[in-house]
Amino acid sequence: MATLEGLPSFDFPPIIASVPRERREKAIADRRPIAAGKLIAALETSVALATLAGVLIFGNLHAMPQGLDNFLSMRITLRNVLLLATLAAGWPLIFRLCGLYTLASVRHPWSERLRVCAACSLGSMLALVIPALSKGGGIKPG
Repeated sequence: MATLEGLPSFDFPPIIASVPRERREKAIADRRPIAAGKLIAALETSVALATLAGVLIFGNLHAMPQGLDNFLSMRITLRNVLLLATLAAGWPLIFRLCGLYTLASVRHPWSERLRVCAACSLGSMLALVIPALSKGGGIKPG
């Protein structure tokens, strides 16, 4: 029966041990998500979807002589549902990629402001895909 006793030991000192403890702890703390980050992401996504729904409804009040139910039944298609799902999934992803849900990124106000502007700009560009790809004509650019 073969044993592992004859093999040499590969005990290397961990690389992270060479970094000073305070710096290592700060780096680990900076990567932690902010408190209630998932709740904030859900609220931000809800606001984006509610704003889009508001634009759709209030921009087309003239086209609702028979009521809101009749108006919405014409525009709910699989394509539009998939576009909304893309927006709902992409919005928090964009904000996460911009670093708005980690402690290190929101520590300095000027850095956070730049990240918020970048995330909102990218999220708005994602939201502009919906009227461009929607065939219902409920949201018209310009």
